[in-house]
Amino acid sequence: MGFEIFGKRVFDFSMPFSHFEAWSTILIVTGSAFIIFLVLSKKAKQYRDSKKGK
Repeated sequence: MGFEIFGKRVFDFSMPFSHFEAWSTILIVTGSAFIIFLVLSKKAKQYRDSKKGK
């Protein structure tokens, strides 16, 4: 079970995690969280500015 990225087999759950799988998972999760944080902070700023104008 698993799949390939650029011809390299990754996320093969029949074997223990390799360093590539561990670090790529960490980067994907933290990157997603950072992007979500940026989107939410921008929306919060827009909301605060709209309340200030009223």
